[in-house]
Amino acid sequence: MTTIELKMPFLGFHRYIRRMVPQSWTEITGKQLIAISEVAPSQRSDEVSFLSSLTGLNKKIIKRLSPYVHYWIYKNLEFLTESEPCSHDFMIKELPGTRFIAPAQKLSRMSFGQFIFCESYYSDWMKSQEPEKLYRFVASLYLDKGERFNPDNIGLKVNTLKKVNIKILKAIAFNYSMVLRWLQKRYPMVFQEGKKQDYPELNKMMETSVWVKLFESLVGEDLIHRDLYADLPVHAVLKYLSRKYVDSIKN
Repeated sequence: MTTIELKMPFLGFHRYIRRMVPQSWTEITGKQLIAISEVAPSQRSDEVSFLSSLTGLNKKIIKRLSPYVHYWIYKNLEFLTESEPCSHDFMIKELPGTRFIAPAQKLSRMSFGQFIFCESYYSDWMKSQEPEKLYRFVASLYLDKGERFNPDNIGLKVNTLKKVNIKILKAIAFNYSMVLRWLQKRYPMVFQEGKKQDYPELNKMMETSVWVKLFESLVGEDLIHRDLYADLPVHAVLKYLSRKYVDSIKN
């Protein structure tokens, strides 16, 4: 975080206003994430609202600042355009009006089964942009306090999620893409981060059907323990797959 300090005239005197501004994606708050996720190249964003969200300054103060000051604020936010959105954490910890909470840092308590459902609904949302797909994606990602992931609960949670501002749900989808990039960097052999030309047989690794096939290959004929395989930690499975691909290349 970096500190910005403004000297503002006030009743014939001056007052100093200090605010902390993020300098990396890992320092972004939930409110700031919503503002960032709303900015699209095809849309004209509200600069005042955007700067207010990123700096914590009142909109009236933002409007009073000169273009030169706006420029220097943006200079402190250059990481938004110069670095890849990547994080191992979710900025929106709890959905307002619900008991649904975000996954732990680094997906440390997520099962491989939950990961498959999240990937499936996230992929559907990205392709269709249908709100129903977004609701189901968040329902598979955010769990009730103390809840153990159960796909049968996804549909039951959708009605509750429909009461949440959709801007928040879209910000969560954007945040998930950041976590995916972190996973890609951690397990490049599995996700094939920018190396598709080197390993053409893994070109479709990010497709949901492949994740399902990977799960089926893990289970094999041991169908009686299918649920136990689904409950395996996602990192345990990704580490196993990474070792498997390394061994296959060596051989």
